[in-house]
Amino acid sequence: MFTEDLTPFFADFGETVSLGVGPLKAIFDNGHQAASLLGVEFESRNPVLYVKTADLPADAHDMPVTVRGVEYEVINVEPDGSGLTVLQLRRLR
Repeated sequence: MFTEDLTPFFADFGETVSLGVGPLKAIFDNGHQAASLLGVEFESRNPVLYVKTADLPADAHDMPVTVRGVEYEVINVEPDGSGLTVLQLRRLR
């Protein structure tokens, strides 16, 4: 299990975003992701945020997110068990 402190990583590479009612440091990726479900490969063009799991509220699903002035909604929450969570986003406007 990964046990390193993620704070320096987010300080160097993260940016402040607004999630729900407050700001937090996150790493935004507007690129694409490849994934597999039940042996079927697929690609997603949804933007994602990488955040420290400890910084998230109990249920971030459907929360509003503002990144670089653009509004999104959290459509999927994927904790990896090592202290990092990937939030898949959908652009609202």
